[in-house]
Amino acid sequence: MNPLRFLVALLACAILGSVGCAVTGPGPLSGPAEVRSGPGLPPRPDLSLPPPPAGRTEEELWRLAQQRADALEAVVRADIAAAEPPVPPEVPAPAPAVAPGPAPGPESVPAAAAPARPVPAPAGRTSVPTVRVVQRYTTENGLPSNRITALYVDREDAWVGTADAGVVRLNFAEGNWIAARTEDGLAADRVSDIVRYRGQVYVGTQKGISIWDGVSWSTEDRIGKVKLFNARFRVHDGLLWVAARTMHGGLLTFDGERWKDRSTIKQGTVLNNVSDFAFSGETLWIGTTNRGVLRYDGKNWWSFSVADGLVSNFIYTLAVQGDTAYLGGCCGVSVFENGAWKIYDIAEGLPHSTVNAIALDGKLVWFGSKKGLGLFDGFEFTNFYAEDGLTDDRITALFLKGDEVWVGTANGLNRLEKSY
Repeated sequence: MNPLRFLVALLACAILGSVGCAVTGPGPLSGPAEVRSGPGLPPRPDLSLPPPPAGRTEEELWRLAQQRADALEAVVRADIAAAEPPVPPEVPAPAPAVAPGPAPGPESVPAAAAPARPVPAPAGRTSVPTVRVVQRYTTENGLPSNRITALYVDREDAWVGTADAGVVRLNFAEGNWIAARTEDGLAADRVSDIVRYRGQVYVGTQKGISIWDGVSWSTEDRIGKVKLFNARFRVHDGLLWVAARTMHGGLLTFDGERWKDRSTIKQGTVLNNVSDFAFSGETLWIGTTNRGVLRYDGKNWWSFSVADGLVSNFIYTLAVQGDTAYLGGCCGVSVFENGAWKIYDIAEGLPHSTVNAIALDGKLVWFGSKKGLGLFDGFEFTNFYAEDGLTDDRITALFLKGDEVWVGTANGLNRLEKSY
């Protein structure tokens, strides 16, 4: 055998040793290696490798996956950071078009700047509301940072997560802002999601889940094998569902007392790097950072990728209503409807291909993109921009509450009102 070919074959065996191979001279590629000798040459060793190992248990698969994850985590984290929706550096906030105030009030952006675009609805179509910006928030009037990453609004408070300054709460009754950062007990200052469950507020951060009980903060950073980093939340059937996006992430439920790991969807297949998820009835849709989207109806799993019609396998955000799913990412919106996939992009009216947030509003769908806010009625888009009164075109978070639309951007927070 040519010495160079011999070295290449030996290297291949070292890499694929778990599969099994043998390096030989001319002849079959299986069986014991041919041992040759010649004048002045020592006998060559038998390079045959043992047969493939027997099937591994689930515990062994977990251990092997974690060993591989430890070796690759730094590389994968860098890849994810490069691919996730960017939060641009903070830029000076535009001069407020309304009088600054600590709490939402009757002030509104002047009518000339407000995105008031009523669209008459033809027969069979949903009416598109008139929308106006009634309040804008920046570091000039209460926010600790203009880089918004998460929103949760209820009757009492608006909770706002940021990329670099923790979480801040606006209490409507008192009209004041209360901020919490790492020095106050928050796990980290970069927030991924916020939800209220059983009277407590859960804040996902890049270093664990911080829980506010009304008096103090506590943190959960690991449940079993799952690291609770960059968590996303959903409340469904009385349970808090948590998806953690990291190499050691997974999917869990919490009933207020006990956690349950639901990461193993079948023997040898473990969920991690879940970017977002949503329920429609009892059907669960799971978006991932590299494997497209998974769907589970309680009995069977389906997976969809670019090979099935998705525009990208990296899902930033998703929302589901009935049998229709909307998946946002870097390159447009993938829509599953009537059993097939289709794509919405700039050509169809989307304000930008990169979509960071999606919110369902009855038969209307809001899309927060890298360059504007889109409202889709099932037929066409109505789009809103900074020129219409928003603090910035770069939309990073959405939350709907009654007739209000809360819009987080890379340069401030906006409260919009709808009217018909």
